[in-house]
Amino acid sequence: MERKCAIYNRISVENKTQLEKMRNTLIEYCQNILDINDYVLFEDVGSVEGKRKKFEDMIDRIHKEEFTDLLVYHPNRIYRAEYNKEKFDNIINDIDKYVTLHSVDLKYEYSPVIDKYLEVLKKENEYFEKYIKNKTDFSASYENPIEAKINSEILDFLNNSFIWRKIKTKLDMYYAMNSKYKYDLLKLGDYYHDELWEIFAKFYNIKDYSEIEEEKIEELFSIENFKKLLESTDTPVRIKDCINLYLECDKVCDELYHNVYMEKK
Repeated sequence: MERKCAIYNRISVENKTQLEKMRNTLIEYCQNILDINDYVLFEDVGSVEGKRKKFEDMIDRIHKEEFTDLLVYHPNRIYRAEYNKEKFDNIINDIDKYVTLHSVDLKYEYSPVIDKYLEVLKKENEYFEKYIKNKTDFSASYENPIEAKINSEILDFLNNSFIWRKIKTKLDMYYAMNSKYKYDLLKLGDYYHDELWEIFAKFYNIKDYSEIEEEKIEELFSIENFKKLLESTDTPVRIKDCINLYLECDKVCDELYHNVYMEKK
């Protein structure tokens, strides 16, 4: 199917000049940036909570798979997340099943690496839930139960403060990539490199990495050693899971940096 774009334009109150200005911007963006000349324009005037006939018509046609792309000035033209985040996510997730969403006001356009990053995040979440979230050895290292509880809460806060833990949808990725924390997305690989360091320290009984020669450390974290550990039946499952996750995280972060961030400089 050749690309065909639905363009949705909405303003809250009647303002012919503003509506026309946004319309011209959207059409120009569709033709010159997206390189799509086949489009259908849908326009509403009013709140997202009110009756929006053109929006409903557009969604109906999107469900009938008449379009490949949807262009808006900003996602809040579709619905405002601050009104109802769950409703906003449901609408966006539904749209995302049928078309590729574009926004004039969001700097980054769709890239396949975004889908890859989201897939890796699913695996990261599984690993986090299985091995890290309910870590018992951290609290067990404190004899005082109050101190253990406080430090466990600090760990929970730190683990959940990473920007990738807040990303659930493709639109969340767009927002993150446009925020001042966009380069924090690239720390996903570093996080699991550090996790691997910690696991290796226990597995190889390393008390202090500074006491080990640099060549030995490089050998320890080499692809050859990773391959050997993955193939060995004696390697604990957690180490294998962490190696695989680290390699995927490192690869997708590298792709995100070179294929998206560097292109926009």
